[in-house]
Amino acid sequence: MLLKLKLSKILEWGIYLLVFLLPWQTRWMYQLASLNSGYWEYGSNSLYGTQILLYLLVVLFFIYLKKNKIRPQKTVLDWLLVGLVVWSLLASAWALDWNIAIYHWVILVSGFLLYFLLRHGPVNRMKVMISLVAAGAVQGGLALYQFLSQGIVGSKWLGLASQSAQDLGVLVVEYGDQRWLRAYGSLPHPNMLAAFLLVGLICALGLSFLAHNRWQRLLVTGSWLLMLGGLLFTFSRVAWLVLGMSYVVCGMWLLVKRVRSIFTWQLLMAGAVLVVLLSAIFWQPISSRVLSQGRLDSQSYQSHVDLTAQSFTVLKSHWLSGVGLGNYTVAAYRELDSSRPVWAYQPVHNVFLLVWAELGIVGLALYVLGMGYVVCGRRGGLVGKVALIALLLLGLFDHFLWSLYFGVMLWWVVMSLAVPQE
Repeated sequence: MLLKLKLSKILEWGIYLLVFLLPWQTRWMYQLASLNSGYWEYGSNSLYGTQILLYLLVVLFFIYLKKNKIRPQKTVLDWLLVGLVVWSLLASAWALDWNIAIYHWVILVSGFLLYFLLRHGPVNRMKVMISLVAAGAVQGGLALYQFLSQGIVGSKWLGLASQSAQDLGVLVVEYGDQRWLRAYGSLPHPNMLAAFLLVGLICALGLSFLAHNRWQRLLVTGSWLLMLGGLLFTFSRVAWLVLGMSYVVCGMWLLVKRVRSIFTWQLLMAGAVLVVLLSAIFWQPISSRVLSQGRLDSQSYQSHVDLTAQSFTVLKSHWLSGVGLGNYTVAAYRELDSSRPVWAYQPVHNVFLLVWAELGIVGLALYVLGMGYVVCGRRGGLVGKVALIALLLLGLFDHFLWSLYFGVMLWWVVMSLAVPQE
């Protein structure tokens, strides 16, 4: 009995630790790929530190299930998600590059295993949200430091690349002859940090209804302000827009439902004041980003348009079966134009088009049905559903929720918060 209890606690707190550590990108890059003499991220293979922790927890979880004679019940959603994973494996049979397809399938399975742990494991959903908020507060604080110091200190052990606003290739906001570094946190792209902070902010709003004493409210408020400041300095316009929409929806919901939560109102007002103050202090880069006045903004817009047009060209030939998981950039290189620099070969910045291009119409149907089942279902966590909708809106303008390890893992974590917990 004591052994079962210890195993349950080790498993529970190990899962919370895993969720907290997800943003840290420490990894072993065991197979590097190049394309036209440049490093090719989408063809390279890595083993992440959090993956190792995940696999250890999965082993403990199956021991836990056996010792406690637990058989997790399967739902319609579970079958849809299993179908997506199985179809992704089948699609590797006709993938343009089988090795890349299998690597990305392992990433997808890793995310599904994390979802399974969070859904069926001995965890408390509120504590999972606390883990996300705590991780978000750390990332928000790191983002504030990076923007204010206009530099990122590199560390191979923490998965951080050294970056400066003056370096070519670093994501910045231009205003006249000024270059302002966008905050990365511990992630490889500011938009990925923005997505994580947005999920953390939504979780913090959910926790605001459960914060009853002074210390709980102080921690929620501090985390909220750190994440909000960090999100502002990612300069992710889509994340700003989704945050604004969340503000309006939350305020309307509080009014219509007549929810008496003075602390939640105070949190929203404190956040609004912080955004106004920081916007006034750093008006030049923020206004440039909002109004799309910079040269880089025009280039970014044109790149998105070109990538979308490119995706339709790929879909003309592969709409039925897809090119294989993780193989979109391979198709762009082999079938469209092989003479461009490596940075030009990116997945289309739309998750739905990317899933369709890689897995075909069957994969897209499974993905859309799964998302629709979660969002439209009557049961499940409200905070998780709001966070999932926020991610899907971001996914209309980016690809990392499907193409990169952290994005895939974040998507599965939010999915676990949006569905009913056993």
